Amino acid sequence: SSSYNATILRITGKNNSELHYLANLYYEPIDSNEISSIISDLNMANNSEMKGNTIFSKEKWLTAMDQSENGYLFAVSMDGELYTDKSGNWEISDLQCPDGLNDIYAASDDKIFCVGVSGERVFLDGESLDIIRDKSKRRLNAIHGISAQNVFAAGDNGLIYRYNGSDWFEYEPLTNCNLLAVLSISDKLTYAAGSKGVLLKWNGIDWQLIKNPEINITGLAWYKDSLYAAAGNDGIYVLGNDGFEKIKDICLYRLHTVKDFLFGVGNRLVARFDGNKWFGGNLEFHYPPEA
Repeated sequence: SSSYNATILRITGKNNSELHYLANLYYEPIDSNEISSIISDLNMANNSEMKGNTIFSKEKWLTAMDQSENGYLFAVSMDGELYTDKSGNWEISDLQCPDGLNDIYAASDDKIFCVGVSGERVFLDGESLDIIRDKSKRRLNAIHGISAQNVFAAGDNGLIYRYNGSDWFEYEPLTNCNLLAVLSISDKLTYAAGSKGVLLKWNGIDWQLIKNPEINITGLAWYKDSLYAAAGNDGIYVLGNDGFEKIKDICLYRLHTVKDFLFGVGNRLVARFDGNKWFGGNLEFHYPPEA
């Protein structure tokens, strides 16, 4: 049927031929109870075609996905569940966040961090589940780190937390804009970005605000020693000396670096950048999804 939409939310991978993406499939007008999700593998090693097979599908609203260094996939849902293929089969566990989870960071195969719609900070350490609930239910949108001892979470109204391996620390907000993406590059370099072009840079000690054009930044990636930003219909930007500079007019919402390439996803589009040329196109979807 042509009356349904597909939105690719995330892309992860080990290399050009071992990629995975998460997509939502739904009919218009959108009903949150009627969203299906698929996880598919994708091969972009051949520059003339993109081949993919669905490896998991569920009549659930999955919101985010990450991949551990060993290649295991982890995804979270608006029902507050965790899905993983770590055992060889897809397993589901309840992370006790019924309002929904927005993002996930797999620090390792058994140390998983998630953030929730109502401000939950979730740390799953093996079988042990630690949840910190926010009394004011301040929404958290993004989480990322460089290890389980150095994790950043970002949310609405400039909200930022850091986890140091034992405790969460909240920073005084530098902006009232909503932060939609966070990216840790090293112990001394993390970026958070969001609405109205807001970009915050952490140097290991404190945060500074970098002025930018008023774009809505939804995705960040570090590629070839530069910071790239996805801003939906406003295109792709790279951070220069004077803030973000537009490099490509293409509608992508999320970016992810895999080996020598920068990958981006948005709506049905998957794109790959080698520092010079872009390659990609719209993927075909079937509804209902094939298992």
